[in-house]
Amino acid sequence: MTVDSDFQKEINSLFRGLDKSYSLTILDISDDENIRYAERNATAGYQPGSVGKLAVLTALFDQLAKIYPRLF
Repeated sequence: MTVDSDFQKEINSLFRGLDKSYSLTILDISDDENIRYAERNATAGYQPGSVGKLAVLTALFDQLAKIYPRLF
């Protein structure tokens, strides 16, 4: 992914007081023709706990969409 400089500035302004040790990655997919990416502390060598939770939720909603296709 390539960092979108304007989006990066927006994200940085939201997290001005965030400690330097915190990491985040944001992928804006609200407009599929203009996907935007921003990051902070991208080279940190650890796996955030939220990643596993997101994988489980993605799998859950994928299966729900297969079981109840008219709802999704």
